Amino acid sequence: MLIFKDISELISYFSQAGLLIVGIFALRQIRIAKQDIAIRSKRESIILAANQIEYLRKEFFLKMGRLNQIYESINGMKAPKHRFENFLLKELNDERSKIANIIQKSLKSLENKEFNLLVQELMNLLEGFSVYFIEGVADEQVAFKPLGQVFCDFIEENFFIYCVQRDQEKMNYFDNTIALYKLWSKKRIVQELHDHRHEIDEELKKINVFNIKTIGADV
Repeated sequence: MLIFKDISELISYFSQAGLLIVGIFALRQIRIAKQDIAIRSKRESIILAANQIEYLRKEFFLKMGRLNQIYESINGMKAPKHRFENFLLKELNDERSKIANIIQKSLKSLENKEFNLLVQELMNLLEGFSVYFIEGVADEQVAFKPLGQVFCDFIEENFFIYCVQRDQEKMNYFDNTIALYKLWSKKRIVQELHDHRHEIDEELKKINVFNIKTIGADV
């Protein structure tokens, strides 16, 4: 009986040890699977971002160039830029007196049928583009460098049209566009500050500064 009991204990011990090994192996496989999913998701988000960049370049840049031509032919100047926090109608009304001249130019441009249709087309295009990044499907960091400047410029140049279509008390249009703008405009500021700091550091390196030692300092 004693021998049988010892054998039973040994079997139980090795069974538990075996289960432990299987459990460790299973956890390792789960960890590897999670890492693989994360890598594939990241790769797919980068590919999708690249596709969106290419799509926007094909569809947006040429039409934006035409839009700017129309604006300049009507107003004799490039479209001025203006920033708002959320591009809401209320924000526009609060600053209307300060930017009345710019608003007048925007209204004059919108009387042109081609300009009106083209700017709405581009706004809708940017909204569809923005959804991919705001929802985290595509990697916005990949798209920021090649498109961040142009994206933000367009919204700031056409601030009037965005604001009049975005009422705080109603359902707002272009929420994804404005959300991406708020993110990228902050990144632009950070990038500009970094660039200025680099320039300052380079200038400081060129300046030879020394201190005059007082008499007897080395004694």
